[in-house]
Amino acid sequence: MRLTSERGGVRYLACGGSVPCSLVRRRWWVVVCVVTAVAVGCTDADDSDPISSSTADADVQALRQREVLATGDCADQPTVEKASKDIGPLVGDGPVRVVANADGTVPTASPETYGSETWGGNKLLIAVSDEIDGPVLVRGLSQHGGDLGFGTDPAPEDSQVLSIDGRQPLGGGWYDFPNAVRVEQGGCYTLQFDYPQGTSRVELAIDDID
Repeated sequence: MRLTSERGGVRYLACGGSVPCSLVRRRWWVVVCVVTAVAVGCTDADDSDPISSSTADADVQALRQREVLATGDCADQPTVEKASKDIGPLVGDGPVRVVANADGTVPTASPETYGSETWGGNKLLIAVSDEIDGPVLVRGLSQHGGDLGFGTDPAPEDSQVLSIDGRQPLGGGWYDFPNAVRVEQGGCYTLQFDYPQGTSRVELAIDDID
């Protein structure tokens, strides 16, 4: 497995609602912002990728010191709740959950779907509550010792960092992060979510790869 480099976002200055200051010639920027600030303000908008594999942040480095544990059992019926009208039923009982089948199972697409020889997987939406203050580190492992990957690259990442900074929540105060979970074989897997306020886990029964 590999850990990819951080994907750089594109930062631009937004001024006056939907009109970005970057579209205005630099010498007119101050004038335009002064005029529009009276009505709507002048803001610095960040359009960076909310999902990355960055390890540079000190908070993320601290989260990586926590051990990943497979503590649950896929035979147990997971907690499922319709926490937001904008997201499907959420599996889990912590401030970070996933959208999966009500029984906690995840079907698996073939490795060819991702241009890989061994890593199959499927789409998986991760939902983060507005209770979280800071980054969310996503990792996981299987009950039988197999690896768990994330993302859609042929060789998936072994962890990801989610950030809600600058994003607007959906109904119920949840932020959605479309993602993909990747495996080389089916089985019972634990997804571990570490954040400054604590740790939560979700167990998923992932189907065997065809």
